[in-house]
Amino acid sequence: MSIHRYCLYTIAAAAGVTPMAASSAPAEQAYPAKPVRLVVAAVAGGTVDIVARMIANGVHEDFRRHIVVEPRPSPLVTLPLVAKSTPDGYTIVATPSEPFVIAPHLVEKLPYDPIRDFAPVSLAAAVSFMLAVHPSVPAMSLRELIAIVKERPDSMRYGSNGQRSVSHLTTEMLRMVTGAVLLHVPYRGGPAAVRALASGEVAFVITAIPNLMPYVREGRLRALAVTAAKRSSIVPDVPTVAETGYPGFDAGQWYGFFVPRQTPAERVNKLAAELARASRSAGVAHSLERQGVEAIGAGPEELAAHLRRNAAQWKKVIEDTGAGRS
Repeated sequence: MSIHRYCLYTIAAAAGVTPMAASSAPAEQAYPAKPVRLVVAAVAGGTVDIVARMIANGVHEDFRRHIVVEPRPSPLVTLPLVAKSTPDGYTIVATPSEPFVIAPHLVEKLPYDPIRDFAPVSLAAAVSFMLAVHPSVPAMSLRELIAIVKERPDSMRYGSNGQRSVSHLTTEMLRMVTGAVLLHVPYRGGPAAVRALASGEVAFVITAIPNLMPYVREGRLRALAVTAAKRSSIVPDVPTVAETGYPGFDAGQWYGFFVPRQTPAERVNKLAAELARASRSAGVAHSLERQGVEAIGAGPEELAAHLRRNAAQWKKVIEDTGAGRS
């Protein structure tokens, strides 16, 4: 027996543990042993940042004290940096769905690859989108709105969160299934689009429910449909697009956690367990619901499958509508 192994056995025997336990325990207990960067691929104070911070605050105290949240406004800059960071579990990115499921179909030379460069950790939460109209529009249902549009082609202007955003592509998806002719007016984000709708600049907007709810509650806008597959608990009386006669319609936005691809599996699993548990905890779930966000807290396999399905869905919408060229 070597001197090294003899010393190991002697120390282990004195501690009352086996040599294997003595050699493996420190590695398990060490993570996290230093600050964990939770990089948010979005502006500070936005929905992604709020979701990431709420979930980070919900993890166990011994893990939470290591987390440092870093908002970074540009996903095209942030995600390549995260992808190239050391894959040791000390860098996590929280991102909305667009950079992973829409950008690859629109940006010719994307500086990162969602599949090759990242390992999925947790599908944290999702937000449903809703269609709302200005009170001057005489439609009390989505069916009536589409009928008005078809009677007066090229007369209905709609607003969106921006060119090629989920808001824009969801409306293009609606245009595709209804055959309506719609004129697109992009704005710089959901709040700007909703303000334009409230002032009468456009006839309707599809955007995240939290953006619309203050105006809907005040009666300044009228909600006609939600775009998710099921009704929202926030507006349970508003039907889905599918319920109004367009079966299979399902669109919205999700938020997920990822790490660099080569991160050790045991650390990915620990992160997944911590973040998923925090997302599903009653306190976090309730706080997210108050923001109009649905907590999910699914693991790596579910996030990977969701990413693949969502990417295929938006690829088809972009190709079939020509939205990538608009």
